[in-house]
Amino acid sequence: MRTYLRSILLVAGLVLGFSIAGGCGGDEAERECETSEDCPDGQFCDASLGICEAPRTNSANNSTVIPTNNGNNNNGSGGNNTNNNDGNGPGGINSVPDPNQVVNDPQSSCTQEFDACDPSEPNQGSFQCVELEDGDGACFIGCDSAGEASNCASERYCLNSDNGPVCAPSECATDADCGTDTCIDLDNSYSFCLEAGSGFEGDPCQDGAGGQCQQGLACDAPTDGSGQCRTVCDPWGTGGDCGFGEECAMQWHRTGLCTPNQTTSGISTFDTCSPEGYWCSDATVCVAGGEDNFCLQYCRPGMSDCPIDAICDEHYFLGLDNIGACMPPCSTNEECGPDLDCVAQECRFTCTVDSDCCAPDSPDCGAECEAGYCI
Repeated sequence: MRTYLRSILLVAGLVLGFSIAGGCGGDEAERECETSEDCPDGQFCDASLGICEAPRTNSANNSTVIPTNNGNNNNGSGGNNTNNNDGNGPGGINSVPDPNQVVNDPQSSCTQEFDACDPSEPNQGSFQCVELEDGDGACFIGCDSAGEASNCASERYCLNSDNGPVCAPSECATDADCGTDTCIDLDNSYSFCLEAGSGFEGDPCQDGAGGQCQQGLACDAPTDGSGQCRTVCDPWGTGGDCGFGEECAMQWHRTGLCTPNQTTSGISTFDTCSPEGYWCSDATVCVAGGEDNFCLQYCRPGMSDCPIDAICDEHYFLGLDNIGACMPPCSTNEECGPDLDCVAQECRFTCTVDSDCCAPDSPDCGAECEAGYCI
């Protein structure tokens, strides 16, 4: 089944804070800093995410200061430039992959996904009847929160429609499924077709939008809006997608772009590194932390991405549940620092209300307070 939602879900800021550059639209999240001088006293700038963060100490790691997210992540998610993943697309959910997927005659009650329905009766219990480009209606399962996997089944992603958020089906598995466009793996085994253009590797492009770079390439979307077409790569693969002297930099939650911006020092997780904002290795970026920079490795919750002396901290990036950071495990609250408790080997921010999880100047950062801890 193939839908053309024609959106580029940009993950704000890459990593966990990265901005997703993709299609489902929305403007790219505004960066709050470029260097640590832009941040309040006691915080540092995670240049790859464009956010100010408070350092987290961990005595289990020889008192090394490890960077941590302070909740002010602009709802981002990951490394270099992920785009603003708000779940909105240019036209919302307005088409389904194959007309044959719309089954049965229009009816007043949806009983299964992609049943034909009467768009004048949008609310169908757990379904939403969404009007397609041709004016017909199709049944989509409703979901809780657009711009994430939410409560959708595998190979689905929660995106906005005119009737509210619905579970959209994956558009592709490979580039071949997209015709001349590029298949981008986003999350939850959901992939979308990013519109291709005529730009070759290294050609200039703007703002990470689609329609600029040839198939297999995408715009690296730097913060100044002027980027270059780069090769799409798998940051969780065995390597080899990128050329000599390049690393796979996080761009979407599950997909990266090859970058020549390699660190001059630092390769592995927690290594000291330089310069800040460059890439130590695939999915591992050099970030500021206390007096030194450190290689911070992104990870997928539930997967074995981290080295043996680290765990995947799935709460590192508040407001995101599909990307984490490899961190030293804790065993006591004292190892974590102020306003943090050690819970299941993760240093968790304590809270009483949602606003406790966000910086004062970003009260709607997307993080929530649940059972006394920020998520």
